[in-house]
Amino acid sequence: DEQQNGQRHCDRSTSDVGGRWQQQNKALVGCMCPNGRRAKHNGAQNTKNQLHKGYHFVSIHMKLTGKARKTMKTGWIVAAGAAVALGAAYIFTGTPQGSVTAINGLAMPMGTSGGVFMVTLDLQNDGAPVMIEDVTSPSGATVSFMNPNQTGAMVIPGNDTAQLARDGAHIMLRVAPGEFPEGSFQSLSLGMSDGSEVVTRILHKAPTGTMSGMDHSMGNGIDMLPSPKIALAGDPDVKADGFEVEITVENFEFVVVDGMAPHVDGQGHAHIYLNGVKLGRLYENRFEVGGLPAGEYDLTVALNSNDHRPYLSDGAPIAITYRFSL
Repeated sequence: DEQQNGQRHCDRSTSDVGGRWQQQNKALVGCMCPNGRRAKHNGAQNTKNQLHKGYHFVSIHMKLTGKARKTMKTGWIVAAGAAVALGAAYIFTGTPQGSVTAINGLAMPMGTSGGVFMVTLDLQNDGAPVMIEDVTSPSGATVSFMNPNQTGAMVIPGNDTAQLARDGAHIMLRVAPGEFPEGSFQSLSLGMSDGSEVVTRILHKAPTGTMSGMDHSMGNGIDMLPSPKIALAGDPDVKADGFEVEITVENFEFVVVDGMAPHVDGQGHAHIYLNGVKLGRLYENRFEVGGLPAGEYDLTVALNSNDHRPYLSDGAPIAITYRFSL
C-alpha cells in the first residue's frame, strides 16, 4: 500500500502499527524477549507476590484497631504498587530502545541457484537520525550490503522513512541451495550508529502483481523525444534538523497512479535517494528531508515512468544530484 508521508509518497503497509507496537513492547512478547529481560519481568512479579504475602501477614497477625489496620493496609498497597511500577519501568528501560522499525522484509531470488537473494525492507524512523552500520543474520545466512558507486554513510533521516530497495541500497543474502524455500523466513539484524539493533524476519516470496512488473534497470529505460528535464529550483537551505527541496521539470507531468499503470510518454513520478538509500517516491515538485547527522551527502532525484521504468537521455538516467555537507 502506498500512503502519503508529508509531500512524499512511500510504500508502507498498515501492519506498521502492529509491528511498531511489538518492537516497542518486546519485553512482553515471548518470541522477542531475551532471557535476561524475561528474568527481570519474572523478578518484578516475584517482588509483587512477596509484598502481597507480607500485606496478608500484617493484616492477620497484628493486633491493631480498625482505623490503624485500615491505614496499615493502605500503606502496604501503596508500597506494593510502587514496587511493581518500578519493576515495570526497569523492564522497559533496562536496554535502550531504538527508534527504527523494519517491516515488509522480502527476499527475491537472483538467478537459478536457489541460494542467492536480494533483500528489500521498509524502514520507519520515529526519532533522531541514525546510520545503518552493519547487517548480520541470526539464522546463519551470509548477508552484505550492496550500494554501488556510493561512499557516504547509509542514513535514515530523523522522523522520516527510508527503503532498502531494488533500485537503491539493498542487502544480498546467501544460503546453501534449498535452505530457503519459498514461504519460509530468514532473520536479519541491522546494527545502528546509536547502539541499537533492529531485528526483523525476511520472507522468501516470489514477486507478484506490481512487484513482478517493476524493472528499474537502465536496459529497460525509456528514451523519448523531447526528453524530460529536471533541475533544482534553487540550492536548498540545508539544515541539520531537516530542509525542503524544490525541483522543476520540463516535458514531464507528475501523475499519481495505483500500483502499475500503462506507460504514457512524459508521465510518471520521481525517486529520491540519499547516499544511495531510497527515501521514497515523489509525485510533486517539493519534498522534505528529515534531520541528518554531520557528514557528506549525495541527494539524487530521478524521473521514472508510470510503470516505474527510468527515463533516459542518451542512455543515461534523467536525474539531478545535489552534493552537500553538514
